[in-house]
Amino acid sequence: MRDRLGPGEVRNHPVMLQDVMPTLLNLAGIDVPPTCDGTSIASIWEDGDAPFREYAFGRYGYGNTAHYGLTDSRMKYMYWVEGRIEQLFNVTEDPNECHDLSQDLSYADELNKWRSRLIAELEKHGDGNMQNGELVKSTPTPIHEKQLRQRSSFNTRGVHW
Repeated sequence: MRDRLGPGEVRNHPVMLQDVMPTLLNLAGIDVPPTCDGTSIASIWEDGDAPFREYAFGRYGYGNTAHYGLTDSRMKYMYWVEGRIEQLFNVTEDPNECHDLSQDLSYADELNKWRSRLIAELEKHGDGNMQNGELVKSTPTPIHEKQLRQRSSFNTRGVHW
């Protein structure tokens, strides 16, 4: 295996924080335990065309205040349980995520594809924010100005409560 990518080489595979441990174990020649959630990215260092996951999945928070994100490095789908808010971005053409495509009818099939992927992930993980094959919705909890400042998500793009 190569030590590193060559000058100017880039990999656009969707990787996640969970991939760090299996990658380090793999590089050290240690078997990755079956209980590990991540996948070693060592194969894509060697070969940029090596098969890898289709998309990355992430969650922030739990219960009725959770929000989720999925990306394949081209498109990004976000879902907030509070208010059942969906967002869809083409991060290749809109890297700053300024143009939400979720209401654009020409992206309806793409939105449905990403929603189905999220439902599959929530089902796989036994997450209660999916019931009977549908995403659940909770009513946003009213918060006071002081709480709003304390709960600020200044580094989260998109919807801010």
